Amino acid sequence: MGKPTQKEKARYQLLRQKLLDTYKGYFDGPLSQLTATQVDHTLHRWETLYPALLKPTRHAVLLNTFHGAPYFQAQSSESTNPKLGGSLDENLRDVNLEDSGEVSPPEPLEDAGRWLPPSCPLKLYHLPQQETHSSKDYLLPPPSKNSHDLKNYYCLDFASVFPVLALDVHPGHTILDMTAAPGGKTLTLLNHLGNSLVPAAGINASSSSPPSTIQTKLHVNEIDFQRRKRLRVVLDEHVPANLLPSTSSPNSVIQITGKDATEASSFRPGAYDRILLDAPCSSERHVLHQLHKQESASNLHKDLLNWSPSSSEKIAKGLQLKMLTTAVRALKFGGTLVYSTCSLSPHENDNVIENVVNLIDKQNRRRIKEVSRRRDADPGSENDGEEDARQPRKPPQTAFPELWTLEIDHTSWSIGEPTKHGWMILPDQQDNAGWGPIYFCKLTKQRKKGSRS
Repeated sequence: MGKPTQKEKARYQLLRQKLLDTYKGYFDGPLSQLTATQVDHTLHRWETLYPALLKPTRHAVLLNTFHGAPYFQAQSSESTNPKLGGSLDENLRDVNLEDSGEVSPPEPLEDAGRWLPPSCPLKLYHLPQQETHSSKDYLLPPPSKNSHDLKNYYCLDFASVFPVLALDVHPGHTILDMTAAPGGKTLTLLNHLGNSLVPAAGINASSSSPPSTIQTKLHVNEIDFQRRKRLRVVLDEHVPANLLPSTSSPNSVIQITGKDATEASSFRPGAYDRILLDAPCSSERHVLHQLHKQESASNLHKDLLNWSPSSSEKIAKGLQLKMLTTAVRALKFGGTLVYSTCSLSPHENDNVIENVVNLIDKQNRRRIKEVSRRRDADPGSENDGEEDARQPRKPPQTAFPELWTLEIDHTSWSIGEPTKHGWMILPDQQDNAGWGPIYFCKLTKQRKKGSRS
């Protein structure tokens, strides 16, 4: 690409300002009426949020349950291996690096347990917030591997753990991770279920067949081939082979597919107890980071040239709403669905929730209207008392349709703040902790009163 002309530079700067003004406009008002009284009206929210978004995303360390005990405790010959012992937490928490010209000696990692529900089995530790993208304020030693080549930790945005916690998975559930790459939430799900996936005593954890006691099923889906490859690498590096699909283990706990999540036919209706839809989104924090990176190198950010103020609405209507509608169809009655994004835009967050609820109501009304039309057009639907008793009675062709509704859960969490329908974690919250952005909304599918069961 040649050197940009003055005209191209001027257009670029105009688009850049439009983009920033659009992002700022998302926060012209409070995220919900619940927080309206807590807002400092003398300062626009963007004034604190924008500097926090420009900083590097603050990561946390997720300790991998499958690296050591209790998953491999059935193999007593390996229980004394120092790589598998309970010192995993200590090794990370008390890591001590030599001082060099670029790396400062780190302080012990902060235990994230105080932000998690008391019953949460996950073990996470916060990394310090880096101030700039070029700084190396804190480096961890490379992950260690056990004798099964499984790594002992995985780094991720701490905010991304909360949609998984909201999903409330339990042993025996059939779970769909609908758009799973790169794999951080999938790995969090598996670690949350880790103890329930422990092989029965005497069963080798590297065996090609899963234990018969495991009833949980996790369907991991990602349509993009390259992202699906990356997802498989993450799983191979952290999850025991006997849980993963292979030619020798067709009935594994985990199934990996590349289906189109916008197509209703991709997943069986009413098949899943829990569905996580971490939808593709505008990812504004990533865009801001890329803008800063390109402009620091005196380059034009190519993606910005294709951006428009309506881009977010197009993603919401053309992609996210279709995916969420597919997810609702695939969810069992009484099941839980968590919709999440890393977007700042209400078009991709609360508005998608409103639109799917309205769409379901519209479908319900259409089904009822269609049944009424068929009843009016079917003279045999009413018994006039003259039909031959010897003739077998035909099954009713116009039974009342199966209708459903979505209930929105408004649970509060230890970090973040409520929106109109969901929950939002932003990097300027909790004294500029640096987590997020993450939006999520928990939905439950229920039969509508009067529907056939």
